[in-house]
Amino acid sequence: MKKIKFIRHSKLECPYDDYSQLTFSQICGLATGRLMPGIHTESQKMLIERLDTKELKSFDFILCSQSRRTRQTAKLICKLSGKHLEVKETDNLSEIFFDPAVLTSKNEFTQHGLAVIRKSLFHGMKNKTGAESLDEVLNRAQKLKNELMKSPHDNILCITHSFYMRVLRLFFLDKLTTSRMISELKLMNTIDHNYLEGFEVYL
Repeated sequence: MKKIKFIRHSKLECPYDDYSQLTFSQICGLATGRLMPGIHTESQKMLIERLDTKELKSFDFILCSQSRRTRQTAKLICKLSGKHLEVKETDNLSEIFFDPAVLTSKNEFTQHGLAVIRKSLFHGMKNKTGAESLDEVLNRAQKLKNELMKSPHDNILCITHSFYMRVLRLFFLDKLTTSRMISELKLMNTIDHNYLEGFEVYL
């Protein structure tokens, strides 16, 4: 049986470390990949606080998305583990693609902040407008499961992104594998993981 741990990447470098302070343009840049910041200078300290030495040494393989922030997080974990861990990048751990400029407006964002981004994203996923559809995201989750099952490794760390982690929780923990099983409300109320936090599953 394989033990899989999913975590969100490390905190972003300044000024992207506090999403509540970002402009609409910056939020759009992060969501669409036009902006690709690295991780915070305090990431090593944060990792040591969140993952103890025993857990760091327990991983035998790391999968991460192709984003700069997940790759840097993986590199730092390799360093702290003291092991020559193999790291592989996969599209199956990429963040859900969405364009806030299509989903909402600058004026709405100014009035309601990040809440309107989250709400409009989940609405867009269900309605296939301005965002990767929920069916496509669940298909990626299934591909990820297949990729994990085919891996020769037994203790795998997956480093990914916050919105995608909501879907992964529903897919792996709640066994909700089709879009008709997942409502917008279900997506909204699923745990929103902080940096370097996550969950475990056994396959």
